[in-house]
Amino acid sequence: MSGDTETGLLSVHLLASTLRTLGLTSGDTVMVHSDLRRFGVVRNMRGRLSLALEPKVLYQALRDVIGPHGTIVVPAFSYSWTRGLLYSVERSPSLEGSFSEYVRTLPGTRRSLHPLMSVAAIGPAAEALLAGPDTTSFGSDSPFARLHRVDAKQLTVGVSVSSFSDYVQWACRVPYRYRKRFRGWIETGEQLREAECEHCVRYLDQGLETRPVFEVLEDRRSDLIRTGNCHGVLLRLVQSRDLFNFIAARLEADPYAFTTRPRDERAVTWLGQVFRNPNKMAPCILALDREGQEQWLWLFPAGLFRFGVSIEGPAGEMILNSDCEKVEAALHQTVSLPFLKTLTGADIKKHLVADRKDLTLSCLLGSGWLLRPLVGKPLRLVPSKRYRVRLELGIGSDQADNPEGSCRLAILPRISVSGADFGIQAAADWLSTAAPADVKDFAAFALQRLLGKAQIVALLLDEDDGPTDIPLFRPDLVAGQSARRTRIDVFERKANGLRSGNCA
Repeated sequence: MSGDTETGLLSVHLLASTLRTLGLTSGDTVMVHSDLRRFGVVRNMRGRLSLALEPKVLYQALRDVIGPHGTIVVPAFSYSWTRGLLYSVERSPSLEGSFSEYVRTLPGTRRSLHPLMSVAAIGPAAEALLAGPDTTSFGSDSPFARLHRVDAKQLTVGVSVSSFSDYVQWACRVPYRYRKRFRGWIETGEQLREAECEHCVRYLDQGLETRPVFEVLEDRRSDLIRTGNCHGVLLRLVQSRDLFNFIAARLEADPYAFTTRPRDERAVTWLGQVFRNPNKMAPCILALDREGQEQWLWLFPAGLFRFGVSIEGPAGEMILNSDCEKVEAALHQTVSLPFLKTLTGADIKKHLVADRKDLTLSCLLGSGWLLRPLVGKPLRLVPSKRYRVRLELGIGSDQADNPEGSCRLAILPRISVSGADFGIQAAADWLSTAAPADVKDFAAFALQRLLGKAQIVALLLDEDDGPTDIPLFRPDLVAGQSARRTRIDVFERKANGLRSGNCA
């Protein structure tokens, strides 16, 4: 392969000229997706093989065009937590190619905090684009959403894909993506902390394969998607808002325009409709990653179901009644409903907690059921006296929207398959019945199936509190300094191996 220098390497001047022809100008903010291997390899002056287009040449060409007031952004995805590693903002290598890794390691580069889908940027706009906790991969405050709002330019060099397309798919709420919660360690400088983040994942067992965004958009080539050719390699440049609109229009016509069709398309599509349904009677899910095993935490809204709890004293006096007072509860699968027993005051106290932080799995395993009364004062229970305890759950009630005793349910089923597989099978079975496709009826159908496999059932009263605020539902991590040290050691070994093998 020949170049325009004596060594055969592509020059900054040639590439900068191509970028200007595409429409890149001084002061631009540009996100770059690239595969420099497409330019091939040459022997350098020392006789060694190297990329014909080296990362530093592409960077200098970009910098020559956009100048000191421009900002270069690259995907710097590490997928650290999914590979059993902590995420180090400074040290975790980018898995998105040699140019991404080159930009990540430049002095002055800023990197976002997301442990799976981090973004690196260098230039005056970097801080504004990457500021904040960055707890969602493609959410409204992610770097991708900020690039959209400032209408940054999107540049592809030798590739037809763009992670910006994934952001658009999530913004358009395609049926095959859902939120998944991860927990792990983040290292920033000398600080090591435990954190939680979301990633908008696909149904991996449905045969869904992504289709390159620009190949799908081939028929929409126009002045809005500028194309150029440099040594036989295609480059594209487009404004973020134009790209968003192009992708959104295709998704409106076909939600699977950028993927292959799922095996259970009808069930996947139905679940997507249920989980994004604004109807307050619709269930939703929170997918939790528990050390590589995905579990769905099913959440059912208040109004569909009614939880009843009462404690009566020896003389029939009412000590606690959920019809009049607010009570939260957590039940393990070993407890069947309705539950009706006579217990001593001392035994009942073992099942009472005063704070959500006490709703832990270890505590639940030891007691079978836990109550958190919100009566504002401690229950008066005499240890030696006997009390009548009743726990029951009404399903499919036609009560008003917020009757006394109504509650939200959070169910974590005990199943051998992933939460996604269970959900798709439930949707497929529901759609195979003669019942109308109504989210309220599906909620009752799914609940009946889930209760038969329930590992943990929590009955929640505070709509604004997220379920993972309860220790019962938080994905567990091994705590302690020894575990932290082990994770750092593993990270060092794996990171060094990635660096030595990463050439593209």
